[in-house]
Amino acid sequence: MRENYSLREESNKQTAKNTTCTLSKGYTITIPKLIRETLNLYCGHEIIIRLQSKELVIQKLLYEDTLENKMVLNNRGSVRIPQEFIKLLSLERGDIFNLYLTNSGILLKKSAKAYSHPILA
Repeated sequence: MRENYSLREESNKQTAKNTTCTLSKGYTITIPKLIRETLNLYCGHEIIIRLQSKELVIQKLLYEDTLENKMVLNNRGSVRIPQEFIKLLSLERGDIFNLYLTNSGILLKKSAKAYSHPILA
């Protein structure tokens, strides 16, 4: 039974490796359900968002007394990106991030801007 669980867990990790998300107009990103479940992140959980070499890192909050940016995961699995990171990374609505699972959380690497049709924009 444990072997089946391990294979399923490994399959989830492989599927989650090539995942992307898009920055919405409210400067929020939605963490895909598969990744949230893999990391045991649920609605109401406090997480921290930090900057690491021009990449965003999202981790579950483990210690209350931290100077990191604390945010709360909403019921859709979305989290708002702090204003200082938006400015530092020159983030805009429609920016696409590649999500990578790490031992301690999620690494978000800015990819490319999503194509927006000039008439629809």
